[in-house]
Amino acid sequence: MLSLKIQKGEFSGGFPFVRFGKGADQLVIFPPMHDALFPVTEFPWFFQLLFHEFSRDFTLTLISRRRKLPVGFTTQDMAEDYAHVLRRETGPSHILGVSLGGLISQHLAAEYPAYVRRLAVVAAAHKMGPLGLQIARRWIPWARAGRWKDIYEETMSLTYTRGHRGIRYRVMKSFLKKFLMPRIHDPADFIIAGQAGMLHDSSGVLPRIPVPVLIVGGTQDEFFPESLFREMASRIPEARCLVIPGAAHGVFEENRKQIVPAMLDFFRSPFPLKKKQFAGNS
Repeated sequence: MLSLKIQKGEFSGGFPFVRFGKGADQLVIFPPMHDALFPVTEFPWFFQLLFHEFSRDFTLTLISRRRKLPVGFTTQDMAEDYAHVLRRETGPSHILGVSLGGLISQHLAAEYPAYVRRLAVVAAAHKMGPLGLQIARRWIPWARAGRWKDIYEETMSLTYTRGHRGIRYRVMKSFLKKFLMPRIHDPADFIIAGQAGMLHDSSGVLPRIPVPVLIVGGTQDEFFPESLFREMASRIPEARCLVIPGAAHGVFEENRKQIVPAMLDFFRSPFPLKKKQFAGNS
């Protein structure tokens, strides 16, 4: 049985982190957009539950972005931040980037490949699609006006497909409304992170990524259409797609039985990535 011990704290420079697992290999996870509002240390038990299948083979470290981001901070700047943390704290690691974390991880792999063994990008492509940009533009004035309930309601509808909204939707909605949403006071990091995501376009750096990359997405992701996942894979020397039919932006949470085994195989393999490893929608 896996240890339930969770370590949490803050790395030098102001980067909140959560660590668990007992594997020899390092797996570092860059969290999505909501990290701007709630660092990973706010609910470590959720992440342990979400990634528990990786705990046997890996030591997992989820690292939040630093608080009080400078105005105009980009995903490339965030990647530089993470490179400094990896150099000091983990060394070369497998990287899993989710949504905004997936955007940042592309620059990390291209500019600082010495710290990246393999990269999994979940629910993110090399740029946002037109609908995703439209949604993000709407959220920024909402955040300035403190309309967090509206942002949350729309986030949930975009993340979870209709068939998965039942109990999961109600429990998470109740939890955030009661415990987390009242703690939001400063929208600055959310706005800066959102603008960084809108401006992100890594098309020019993707060919320089020297490590194997697995891209995981859903056909119904309104931020990143399926065509962008496949275009991104075509630009990286060694990359494959795992595209889940009918999945939305919450593709990892809703399709764990399909994604987790593929991702574990990807991270465990000591060999170059082969096409036959990911059949079907790859």
